[in-house]
Amino acid sequence: MGCVAGIGFTMAIFVAGLAFGTGQRLGVAKLAILLGSLLSALIAMAVGRLVLRPAEAGQIAATADEAEASTEY
Repeated sequence: MGCVAGIGFTMAIFVAGLAFGTGQRLGVAKLAILLGSLLSALIAMAVGRLVLRPAEAGQIAATADEAEASTEY
């Protein structure tokens, strides 16, 4: 997933360079891309913490056999 985000970030910087050339607008566009990436990472971390709760001690498999058995229905 990180590779996809890295490609999107790189393409956003590339397109901003094509759209604005050089100057102050390019700097503003790059800053907006950086801030947008930071904001999306923070939101993803917050959502991840809410959705992906850590397992309780009794729910963690101690051996590979226990882990394999826990996936069988």
